[in-house]
Amino acid sequence: MSNSLLWPVILIQSSLSPKLIRLQEELRLKDALLEWCIRTKQEKAKAHEDALDLLAKKEFRKLKEELKFINELMEKAAGDEKVILERYEVKLSQRKMEVQNLQEELKLKEELLEKAVQKRWKRTKAHVETLDLLAKLREELKVKDEFHIRAAEKK
Repeated sequence: MSNSLLWPVILIQSSLSPKLIRLQEELRLKDALLEWCIRTKQEKAKAHEDALDLLAKKEFRKLKEELKFINELMEKAAGDEKVILERYEVKLSQRKMEVQNLQEELKLKEELLEKAVQKRWKRTKAHVETLDLLAKLREELKVKDEFHIRAAEKK
């Protein structure tokens, strides 16, 4: 290219040069300010992200500890439930044995009572029969006495 062709560009550059320099400087300042704002926003976002991450980790640890505590309570309750169930089963078997023993004792007492009733009934029956026999004998004696008395009176 020849100098003659560059002349209008140089002329335009030289006349626009202070304005262009000022605009370029303004552009650089604004670019720097924009870059600073972006970097500041990114740093703030990173700080917020880190803070949220730390908070989430603390909350997670807290929830994990609470869950562990609840699990321990549930295990203890399950153990207590087993103990209570075992105690209940022992008491239930004791009660069953007690009921069985009482039923056997009742059966024996009923048998003894039945024997006593039968014995008493037999005694009563024998007594009634004896009284009946005694009444018949008295009647016969009375009849015989009357017969002897009449026979003695006839003589």
